[in-house]
Amino acid sequence: MNRKDKTSASSSLSETLLSEEEVAQRITELERRSASHTVILRFLQTVLDFLTVPGALHLTAQQRAELSRRLDEFEKDPEIGPALAEIKKRVRKSG
Repeated sequence: MNRKDKTSASSSLSETLLSEEEVAQRITELERRSASHTVILRFLQTVLDFLTVPGALHLTAQQRAELSRRLDEFEKDPEIGPALAEIKKRVRKSG
């Protein structure tokens, strides 16, 4: 490998590397998303636990099936659906 090739390879590598600040930002974002997903899953589990108590809520079999389907869908792809902030905003408006 000649000097020009080495310089080009080095330049290419440095362009793909992230700065420490970019790495820190990405880690923070991943931690935030993970925490949001954990909160959402806990909330959904609480709701489902409540729904399984006989007489707690009067839902049809179809409504229960839809809730289960949505939870399964979310567990397969947690990025699906609105962000936690949007959900909180909707809940606060309706309450």
